[in-house]
Amino acid sequence: MADQARAGGRIVVGVDGSPPSVAALRWALGQAELTGAVVEAINVWEPPTVWGDVVPVYPGDDPAGTARENLDAIVEEVASEYAA
Repeated sequence: MADQARAGGRIVVGVDGSPPSVAALRWALGQAELTGAVVEAINVWEPPTVWGDVVPVYPGDDPAGTARENLDAIVEEVASEYAA
C-alpha cells in the first residue's frame, strides 16, 4: 500500500453519512481509479453534549464502534460500484 500511495498519491475523504460526503467518497474513488491513488476514508465523532454537559454513555454503548461500523458500511457500499 505504501508503494501505491507513493505512485499515485493519497486521497483523504471525510465521510459522515450525509449525501455530500457519500458523493465526495464516490468522487475520490473515481479519481483514485484514474490516478492510482489510495483512498483513505475517515470519520470523526465526539460524544454528544447538551449545553456543555456530556450525555451519559451506558454500559454496552460503543459510540466509536458504531461510527466505525457506519463508515465501513458506507465505504463497502460505495466501493462495490467500482472495479477492484
